[in-house]
Amino acid sequence: MNDPEFNRDGSGVRAPLNRAMVLLLAATCGAAVANIYYAQPLLPVISKALRVSEGAGGLIVTSSQIGYALSLALLVTWVTYWSGAIW
Repeated sequence: MNDPEFNRDGSGVRAPLNRAMVLLLAATCGAAVANIYYAQPLLPVISKALRVSEGAGGLIVTSSQIGYALSLALLVTWVTYWSGAIW
């Protein structure tokens, strides 16, 4: 019985996540979200290094945040579709 809808004992109820897994997932999500904000205090340095205005340097942070939001929206939609959760 290798069906993902069943546990190893054959019951149809999925086992809850253990505490260690929840902490690992929470830390991973926190690091991923924090990562898109790490460049903000470095904008003057980034702009100077790239020899662009600070406004143009700010587009780096803006584009990374837009990319993160788009990828999250597309990834969640794709996983939901292929897992059969809504269709």
